[in-house]
Parts: sequence; C-alpha cells; structure tokens
Amino acid sequence: LAADDIPIWAAWFNDLHVTAYMNKGGFPNTESVQGEIFERLHQSRQDVQMGVTLTGAKELVGVIGLHRIDWVHRRGEISVVIGDPDAQGKGVATEAISLMVNHAFGKLNLHKVTAGMWATNGASRRAFEKNGFLLEGTFRDSYWLQTGYVDEIRLGLVRTEWERTRDASR
Repeated sequence: LAADDIPIWAAWFNDLHVTAYMNKGGFPNTESVQGEIFERLHQSRQDVQMGVTLTGAKELVGVIGLHRIDWVHRRGEISVVIGDPDAQGKGVATEAISLMVNHAFGKLNLHKVTAGMWATNGASRRAFEKNGFLLEGTFRDSYWLQTGYVDEIRLGLVRTEWERTRDASR
C-alpha cells in the first residue's frame, strides 16, 4: 500500500456498494482523512496494512489489514475490503486472507487471529471460513442496516488449527 493509493482507497469508503455491510460510510471520507489513517497505520506496531492487487498487476483492488495486534496474548484481527467491483466475487479476498494468515502465524508468530462482520455479509464470512476460521460467537443487534438491526458474527482461527490444515494439504 502506497501513498499513491490513497485516492482509490478513500473513494471505496464513499461507495455505498462497497460499504453496504461495513461499519463505514456513515460519514463522508476524504483523501485527507484517509491519508491520516495511512500514516497512522504505517507508524503503528499494532497494525499491518497491505494493498491487494491481482497477480501480475499493479492496480489496487482492495486492502487487507491485521489490526489491534496484542503482543502479550499474541492475537490480532483481520479486516479485508475488495473495493474494485471487477475483482469482487472471484476469490481475491479468500486468497488475501490466506496470505495475511500465513504472515500472522508464520512471520509474526501470533497464536490467534479473529475477524468480525455483519451477519448479512455472507461473502466475507465464506472467505474466512474457506481459510479455516470457525464461528466463535454472535453479537445480537450490533449494527443498523436501513430498516433494522443486524447481528455481528465473530470468527477465529488458532495457530494449531492452521498448522493442521496446512500440513494436511502438503
């Protein structure tokens, strides 16, 4: 993720289709605000934020992050957004999650990674479940969506589970 990507990244969080099932879009996003977030994330030791591109391409199609890294308890939370409509529904998020999980366990030596999403975001849930994440809980009526509240789904993956599935595929 580079500073040149900020305009693209900022535009996604102003797009109602991208933010339909996210806790974003309630307030207008500007390149200035996104630039501040970019700087904060790149200086942080509790966050890893990366751009997502298609193989062999340079254009940004999404972003993925590992956030709130807790170095004592060795855990973090993954977020992913595929903002380019042409890249959605093609397994890009699933692959990006796999790469971030490999980084979290293989490089950062974390014990657990988690993810949360609106219960109405089935595509996001499937992408995480394809990577071995399991349902850990449901927080009822957590988010307002147009005409009513929706639940938040929490998923998690522990390092030993990841190692078992990785070893089985070899």
